[in-house]
Amino acid sequence: MLTQELLGPHLQGLGDLFALLWQVVVPHAGVLHTAPWRGRAAAEYAPLAAAARQYRGTGTPDVLIRYLLGEPVAFNTEVTPAAHAERAFTIMLVIDLLAHDVHPSSVVISASSRAPAPCRAASQLRQRRWIDGHYGGGIAGTGRVVPKGPIYRRLLDEDEMASGDRLDTQFTSLALLEVGAGQYTIHIEAVAPKDFPAGHDPADAEAPSIGIAPVAEDRDDLAFDAVLRQGRPFLDARPRDPGELVARTVAVVRALGSADIVLLPELCVSADAVTAVMEDLAAAAGLSGALAPRLLALGSGLSAQCCPATGRPYNECSIVDANGRLLWKQRKLNHFRMGEQRMGECNIPTAVARPHAEDVATGTVLQVRDLPHFGRVMVLICEDLEQRAPGGDAAYALRPDWILTPVLDVAQSAGRWTHQRAIEIARLSGTRVLVSNSATLAVRQANGQTVGDVAAGSVGIGLCIDMTESRRMKVVTLADCTISPISTQFDWDPTSWDRWTIVVR
Repeated sequence: MLTQELLGPHLQGLGDLFALLWQVVVPHAGVLHTAPWRGRAAAEYAPLAAAARQYRGTGTPDVLIRYLLGEPVAFNTEVTPAAHAERAFTIMLVIDLLAHDVHPSSVVISASSRAPAPCRAASQLRQRRWIDGHYGGGIAGTGRVVPKGPIYRRLLDEDEMASGDRLDTQFTSLALLEVGAGQYTIHIEAVAPKDFPAGHDPADAEAPSIGIAPVAEDRDDLAFDAVLRQGRPFLDARPRDPGELVARTVAVVRALGSADIVLLPELCVSADAVTAVMEDLAAAAGLSGALAPRLLALGSGLSAQCCPATGRPYNECSIVDANGRLLWKQRKLNHFRMGEQRMGECNIPTAVARPHAEDVATGTVLQVRDLPHFGRVMVLICEDLEQRAPGGDAAYALRPDWILTPVLDVAQSAGRWTHQRAIEIARLSGTRVLVSNSATLAVRQANGQTVGDVAAGSVGIGLCIDMTESRRMKVVTLADCTISPISTQFDWDPTSWDRWTIVVR
């Protein structure tokens, strides 16, 4: 039963109220679908929405509170006061309607346009998001309310997504990020246009330009060291000649200067390489007509700082803009374990005949950013794409526009774990998944010394998955690359890709 005492802490904003009502409604999701509940067809839905739009006060409009408490209102109602969960659902739909006017997909973000003027209640939602990264929630264990993703590509058919009793499919503009009880937290921020001047708007382009490069190309570009600690085997991977890969990373970014998104592979880009790229971009930003990629996820590498508890560095990805400014960093959240058989295939010495864990510290925070022009972006480093927590759960709830995944793997191909997991996530969230891989393990697996010793078409250094064009996939190989530095730039155009299907033979 909804009471004034229960509602009280959640009435400062519509986002806070939506988060509370989610808890009230979600246990009844099966009944909601089956009865079905009236929802937008209820007689009171339109007058409640009209009253909320006309409200000029702060916090939650009084009429919504009176309706939830079963008190008299000045219009006809179909849902009885005793049906408190169904009434809560009706109010959630009203809040979802108001949020439509401030959803990023409804607002063109550019210097030459103005967003339509939303009602005051919706304006408060927007203001809260710029400050806190979300619309509200997080009170007394409730989840946080965010714009429903994908941010700039409102292409999902909710009827198609509604398999199962999923409450999230009932709303067009709002999603709830539930508070988990595990060791991970999710930090989401909305970046203002003034803080991310991306030049032209890739969201307006039918096919954003993508740039990838292996960076680590030959057998010995990366050094692998297996050690035992407390009887447990660990595997360390890092550039064998850091200076050479720093220079190569800078050259690669320069070569991909006109790309909208650049994604480099895992454990190839040291902290020194990140600094060098940022300085090079900053220097070029002052040159008239200089090109630079607009969003760069600089693979990952070992962090300069070590974890105070373990003494090990983090496996860390730096994300920067075209001007060389750091946007955020994402630390890998889950250790990968390489089996002894795969280590043998790749000519990597083992410390003992057991799977070896990465010799790094892991983070506990998944960073999510809502970026102008690009939408909602998550970086899931290698194993973080595979694991349910926190990346998989966050992807289903937040439906990002992009998941960027640097990996250290053998050649990418149809049916690899990256392909299988990307299909699973993309099918349920509508996100686009981009994977970038180096060539070192593929060269080692082929018993070669350099990339020239392997068939270029057999070394997959990239994988693209898109939900929107009949579920299509693109594998990027060395055969698609230009030489010196090895890199490739292509348009994200799923209409020209293969349909993504996994066939068991």
